[in-house]
Amino acid sequence: MRNPILIISIFCLMFALSGCSSRQVKALEEQMDREKVENEMLTQEVDSLRALLIKKEAQVANLREGLTNKNAVIEEQEQSMNELRLEYLELKTSLEGDATGMAQEEPAGQPAVQEVKKPPVQVQSVTPPVPKPVQVSSSGDYQTDYRRGYDLFNEGKYNDAGTVFNSLIQRNRDHDLADNAQFWLGECHYALKQYESALAEFEKVFIYPNSNKSDAAQFKIGLCWYNMGRYPEAKEQLIRLLSNYPGSEYVPRSRDLLDKIP
Repeated sequence: MRNPILIISIFCLMFALSGCSSRQVKALEEQMDREKVENEMLTQEVDSLRALLIKKEAQVANLREGLTNKNAVIEEQEQSMNELRLEYLELKTSLEGDATGMAQEEPAGQPAVQEVKKPPVQVQSVTPPVPKPVQVSSSGDYQTDYRRGYDLFNEGKYNDAGTVFNSLIQRNRDHDLADNAQFWLGECHYALKQYESALAEFEKVFIYPNSNKSDAAQFKIGLCWYNMGRYPEAKEQLIRLLSNYPGSEYVPRSRDLLDKIP
């Protein structure tokens, strides 16, 4: 006969284990439910962040497009201003040339002075030697011709150098050396003491954006006014250099010149 106590003990143990398993299963189910809720909340947050990110990206794209359009408008306006400035300077130079030609004409109605004829004096005619003309023909290479003009300038052949620099400007205004050629054309006139012409050419340097000759041209404009005795204009231009180009190498010379202006 089996031991009744043993049988009862086994049943009690099985019942206890069954109760523990039920509690563990219930606890696991509750934990899974909590994690499911947390996952759903995280999914909603991720979706919200994704939607917000898409919205921000669209705003950034719109801003970038608007900025691009504004930059295009600004560049177009700057180009128009440069073209107008060039037309103004060319017209100004043309008018100054016409005024100079008119001033050299003899006024109408003025009686001619009768020249007193003198007996001819026999003088041995001596024909001075004709200087050999300088070859300033184009080589076809922009940089080579620019160097040729620069060498002519350093040799003191300012008219020939000016011819070279002017031909370079007319050939291609968009070349990287065009602004330098424009500056040196002004220097040729300045070296010949043609200060009004030099002034007009130096002003054209500012047509080229980001030119490395802007500060030098600004200083030379002040010098042109100074040499023409127009001291208020010279002072104004030199002060403009100090204001617009505080790090320029021409700042000390501008200050020295300002001290000399009465």
